[in-house]
Amino acid sequence: MTYLLRWVSLLGLMFGGLAGCLDQNNGNNQPVDNPETGSDEPEVVLPRLSGPEMVVLSGGAFKMGSQENEAGREPDEALRIIQVADFSMGKYEVTRGEFRTFVEATGYKTDAEKNSGGVDGCWVDKGGQFGYLAGTSWKDPNFPQTDLHPVVCISWVDATNYAKWLSNETGKHFHLPTEAEWEYAARAGATSLYTFGDNPRQLCGWGNVADAKAKGVYEAFTVADCDDGYVYTAPVGEFAGNTWALHDMHGNVWEWSCSEQTERYEGREEACLSDKNIDKAPAFRGGSWLANPEDLRSANRGGAVLPVSRSFSVGFRVAQDRSL
Repeated sequence: MTYLLRWVSLLGLMFGGLAGCLDQNNGNNQPVDNPETGSDEPEVVLPRLSGPEMVVLSGGAFKMGSQENEAGREPDEALRIIQVADFSMGKYEVTRGEFRTFVEATGYKTDAEKNSGGVDGCWVDKGGQFGYLAGTSWKDPNFPQTDLHPVVCISWVDATNYAKWLSNETGKHFHLPTEAEWEYAARAGATSLYTFGDNPRQLCGWGNVADAKAKGVYEAFTVADCDDGYVYTAPVGEFAGNTWALHDMHGNVWEWSCSEQTERYEGREEACLSDKNIDKAPAFRGGSWLANPEDLRSANRGGAVLPVSRSFSVGFRVAQDRSL
């Protein structure tokens, strides 16, 4: 019951009423292949995209979850030893500029633009009230961004399609990270609350979080006792990276994983959902610019929303298989 109440509360903050809705047409948005040249014309071979900057990580065993006495611990964080294979992780969250390249190359329309799930636009700040607002999307999340900021208002379906397109364009296998890969990368060998230690007052040196700056706009927020200089998203890489040179693993935007969110670790945190599973709830990790210190912990898990859900505090980063 504690678990259910926790996510009912979070859904009210993150995605509103969409948790109970499905978009039966979301499968129409598939990556668009490049057109083939006609048989009577010479073939023009365009250079492949190089893809985002990736950090190569050696796999290993680690303790996933949190200690029973960890501040803010939730029932779905029971410790489990996980073995992670070698993989690469995006050094930064996917930016609005990178996502724009995908859209311009394919004509892709996001779930926010299609009003998927029976709601219009994206879940945003509507002037003191939070909810879905027609016309909002990654292009306009109702707060200012540049192409150097992490893209937001992106559903799990959108993020998965971006990874498919990127794989096709680069010849490399990109995907959303599993929950296990994400936490392994975020911890970077640490067992503390955060990648840098246990003191939430230091969060503003490592990420864009709910802080004193945000408190000036959102008085009801529970915030970290520090000031990172931003209310909403910050340009990616603005803050210190962890030991493995990964940036924004705490805050800026929640990041979709490819794994199904579950009430306990039972193996699905090591696997990806099929893109056919539109009735399953993917997990997201890392907290965001509006997340309190407890939700920014490396062990914290988000989820219980459907793949077409989207919010002005949710984006993603990509991972890459090294075995292929």
